[in-house]
Amino acid sequence: MDDYARQYSGKTVAVTGSSGYLGSAVTEWLRTTAARVVPVSRPDADVRTKDCWSAIVANADVIFHLAGNTSVADAARDPDGSWQSTVVPIGHLAEAAREAGRRPRVVFASTATVYGLTGHLPVDEDAETSPITIYDRHKLSAEQRLASASADGVIDGVSLRLANVYGPSPATSSAGDRGVLNTVTRLAVAGDDVCLFGDGDYLRDYVYVGDVVRAFVMAGAQPGAGSCNVASGTGTTVRDAFHLAVERARRATGKRSAIRHAAWPEAADPIEHRQFTANIERMAVTYGWRPAVTLTEGIDQLVAHLVNRS
Repeated sequence: MDDYARQYSGKTVAVTGSSGYLGSAVTEWLRTTAARVVPVSRPDADVRTKDCWSAIVANADVIFHLAGNTSVADAARDPDGSWQSTVVPIGHLAEAAREAGRRPRVVFASTATVYGLTGHLPVDEDAETSPITIYDRHKLSAEQRLASASADGVIDGVSLRLANVYGPSPATSSAGDRGVLNTVTRLAVAGDDVCLFGDGDYLRDYVYVGDVVRAFVMAGAQPGAGSCNVASGTGTTVRDAFHLAVERARRATGKRSAIRHAAWPEAADPIEHRQFTANIERMAVTYGWRPAVTLTEGIDQLVAHLVNRS
């Protein structure tokens, strides 16, 4: 990453959502460079307002936009609040850039669940987007606004569609219904039992947070529009991931956790039952990015982090 550290030297880089799970990890890396880092987080700044974006765009060369709702359940309970925190900020960003006559590089944190209930695997970026939750529909709307502003030459933006991100972060936690593998590993380190809904025989694409930070850093340093999958490119069943987390925690702590199966709650969204593995070639070709941390390595690092913190 030394080459990228040099590319950020002397630049002003804003990170919205800088106190969150991913934003804090991106901010931590940027602070190792000679960039001028501008962390943007509530309650000191509100990305739902035009004034906030005018202040950001006035100085920033690169903007990592990671703020906004991260909860499927919260979006369902408060659709307007989700729209205001996810979609509205992109419009304010584009308007602020147009008025300032500046064209910042913008990297937006989107989600791989914008594809909806996918059929053929692995899923590439040309697959149909058919989001089934309010959260995912809003993420896709934000992507589309970003793409439109980029096509108009107002900003230089790319959306990164993140799969299942896990691993240690400077932030203590993510939203309650995100970061499931982190939650399972934390329970296993404590020796507590883990609940698995259904048989767990559904594929997920788990990608280590450090690899995701590299993806943002590399995308922020180079031009390139559209949307890109950020994932491991490898499918792992939820059952196997849970068992791996429990086993690696047992090796480190000596504590034995049981995995207990339970029926899916009636209120569970169908997106939870999806099968997903991503094609990640676009990130490799466009930005030279590939994941470097295997699932076992990543869980071991997460376990070590949790043990040291306890």
